[in-house]
Formats: sequence, structure tokens, C-alpha cells
Amino acid sequence: MNENTINKTARVKKNRFFLFAVIFIIWLLFALNNGNIDYANYKNEYDAIGMGNGSGYFEIGFEFIMRIGGFLHMSYAVFLAVVATICVIFLYKIIGFFARNNTFVWILYLIYPFVFDVVQYRNLLAALICLYALRFIVGKDKLGVLKYVAHVLLAMTFHMSAIVYLLFLLIKIKNWKRLTVLCLIINVLMITALFTKEHLESLLTKLRLDRYVRYDISGSVSTFVQYLLVYLFFLALSLIKYRRRYNCVAFKLVLIISVYVPTILLNGTAARLFRNAFLLIYCILAAESGYVDKTTQRFINFAMFFAMLFVAWMQLGSGLYYDGVLVPVITENWLW
Repeated sequence: MNENTINKTARVKKNRFFLFAVIFIIWLLFALNNGNIDYANYKNEYDAIGMGNGSGYFEIGFEFIMRIGGFLHMSYAVFLAVVATICVIFLYKIIGFFARNNTFVWILYLIYPFVFDVVQYRNLLAALICLYALRFIVGKDKLGVLKYVAHVLLAMTFHMSAIVYLLFLLIKIKNWKRLTVLCLIINVLMITALFTKEHLESLLTKLRLDRYVRYDISGSVSTFVQYLLVYLFFLALSLIKYRRRYNCVAFKLVLIISVYVPTILLNGTAARLFRNAFLLIYCILAAESGYVDKTTQRFINFAMFFAMLFVAWMQLGSGLYYDGVLVPVITENWLW
């Protein structure tokens, strides 16, 4: 065995160590968390369902797994640890598919929006089912569309908002220019609908998404602008990485993600619909795809790293999210 082979093997082992160290930190903070802004709500409903007194607030799929947990006499802490493990497995599969489990992607996810997902893990579980199912429509599977739709329907039984991820079916549009025009039209229509909210409120109520009706357009515009700037930043990096190859699946996925930005005009609750796509964007931009040289890829990674630190600081550095999300996820844990 020559020196180059030995050095390569050592690098692989080192990379694997860092990868699983980051994964373990994510699992530890998630699975053993015992307090955050939503913890009591989940625990109380879990206990109530176990006694046959559930409120019916949760969708049927999520309530079903809670009932399984109660049937198996799991405490809520054990139930949460099981769900966290399932979510981490999904993350491993998704990042593995899109970015070969690039450690950097895991680090970006840990920076942002991981702590939100610990608090809103029902939403996370639904989003991960949809992101996992993307493999069926980005490939050449003849039944890919049916498989993807089936997974979205399954995800909707955990969180009804998963219905919005049917829009990823737009990936089947082959020409990126047509896709761009269509995404712009959808964005304009969505923004118009959000500013004429009466009909939208009626529709959301019928879909059991009435929790998204509670919004104030005037108070959400600034947040919308902030998220729009974040999206445009991601789009700019995508244009650098996939220049003159805009018909590739990765770039078209970034275009489709734009349609989730206007949902932030609803309220902070709806912001998760765009935030759920961050993981996919990290994979697309950090993956070693051969589209750019190593120097350009380092620049993209560098830009993303510091941009996400800034976004995390802006959202989690103070106020409600600092007190109810960041601090409890880090400090409230069964190990300490």
C-alpha cells in the first residue's frame, strides 16, 4: 500500500468521523430534548390520546403513530426519541441521495433551520417524506409521478401543509425557460391572492389549514422581503454553479422552490414551507457535481456558511425564537 492510498484512507476515516459526530449531535439535541415552546402541547396531546381523550387537532397519520406509542406503553420521551431517529434516518437518505452525505450539508442544516425542526417535528416529518420522494420524479421511473403523489398524500396525514409540495411535479417541465416563466406567474398569482385574503381564508379553512389564516399582511411584508433576499442569494449561487446548464434537475429544483417564498406573507407559521426547502438547497449547492472547479465550489460553500450564520443570528439571536426555540433546544435535555 503506497503513501497516497494511506493518506486517502486516513482522510476518508476522518471525514466519516466528523460526519457521524455531526449526525450524533443532531440526534442527541432532537431525541433527548425535554423542553421547548411546543413541547408541552405535544406531550399533553400524546398523554391525552393514550387515555382516549385526544382533541383531534393532529392529522390522522400523526395521531395514529401517537396511538401506537401509547399502545406500546411508551412515555412521550421515548416516543420523541423514536420519531427523532426516524427523522435522522430520512435526513441521511435524502442528503445521501442528493449530496452523497456531504458533512458540510449536515453542518449547514445544524446551523439553520435544525432548531426549528426540533420544535416543529410533525412538520419536519411530513417535509422529509416529500423530500425523500423527490428521487422518484427526478429520475426516469415510469411510475415516478404516482409514487411521488402517494408519498405527498402520506405526508399530508402528518401535516396538511405537505400538499404544497405537489408543486415539485413542475420538475417534469423540460425547458428551464418555460419553467421560469411559470414559476413567476405562480408567484404573482400567490402574492395577489395573499393580498386579497378573503377567498384564501375560506379555502384554507376547508383544507383544515385554518391555522394559517391567522395573519397580518402588514406585519409580514418585512419578513417576506428578508426571505426573498435569502432566496435570491441561493439563486445567485445556483446561477454560478450551473451556468449554461440550466436545464439540469438541480437548477430547476431551485427555480421551483421560489413558489414557496410568498407563503411567508401568511405569517411566521407559513415560513416553514420555504424553510423546509433549505436542506434541499444545501444539497444542490454543496454537492460535488463536477459542474464547477474546486475554487468556485469553495467560494459557494464559504458564502453559504457565513450567510446561514447571519440568517440564524438574525432569527434566533433574540426575542421569542431565542427564548422559546434556540435556548431550550440546547439546554433542555435529558442528559443535562
